[in-house]
Amino acid sequence: MARPTGAGLSVEVDRGSATSWDRPPDLAWLVRLRRGGAQVVVAWGLSHASAERLAQKVTDVLCGCCCCVCCRDGRGER
Repeated sequence: MARPTGAGLSVEVDRGSATSWDRPPDLAWLVRLRRGGAQVVVAWGLSHASAERLAQKVTDVLCGCCCCVCCRDGRGER
């Protein structure tokens, strides 16, 4: 799931592939920042719930708001 943050940057929660090798299936989630073709994995080896919480906190910080309703609606607008 991608969360737009404005300026073409998104925060994504995804199942890892290589990062999930030798991990229990419930700890195979990662959080990624992406802008265009550039990306960075922020954390991996997370539960789905932990990855979602981290992604929401990162989105809140990048958007500069505390609830990020602006990002949840997919428009990236305030």
